[in-house]
Amino acid sequence: ILEFDGASSGNPGKSGAGAVLRDGNQVQRFSQGLGTQTNNSAEYQGLLLGLKEASNQGYDRVHVRGDSQLVCKQ
Repeated sequence: ILEFDGASSGNPGKSGAGAVLRDGNQVQRFSQGLGTQTNNSAEYQGLLLGLKEASNQGYDRVHVRGDSQLVCKQ
């Protein structure tokens, strides 16, 4: 399971993104500062961060969860 999120302080504003990758009892967390971006851009960056990490670790399928309808419905 890959869960992602992104946020900005202001829109646009200082932003960051994060992702959590869960596989059984194993939990990995990833985050990054993004500088000035919109909240939607930060959400996309959170998804990309998580997908890249999952791919780097050899996962070829993940179940994705996020709170951004814009990102999740595209």
